[in-house]
Amino acid sequence: LLLSVFMDDTSFPVGPDGICHPLNYANFNLQHTDCIKLYADRGGVWHGWDSLLWEHARLARESANCSSVQSCALGGLFLAMGAPMVPGHHEALFDLVRDGYWSRLSKKARKAQRRILA
Repeated sequence: LLLSVFMDDTSFPVGPDGICHPLNYANFNLQHTDCIKLYADRGGVWHGWDSLLWEHARLARESANCSSVQSCALGGLFLAMGAPMVPGHHEALFDLVRDGYWSRLSKKARKAQRRILA
């Protein structure tokens, strides 16, 4: 029960194996039957809503492949600033998908910074 409470309080709907969360860019698939219902429950379905989510997932994928401190930082900034405008988003304190994504992005930025300083 406790886990289900946390899973309901994510920044985006998660779905099975995180398939509906755009920061889960490797497995993101809005065509999964659960995703449309989860986004509709949050009031995030209107004409063109899915293209905004696909773009957010694309930006997450591109940012995760960053190779410089600047590109990692800019990608993270655009994702953070853009998230509130993406359908289905709401602020959440606990979001394993989001937190894992930010952790990976931060590691990539530190790795790029070490390359510069070496």
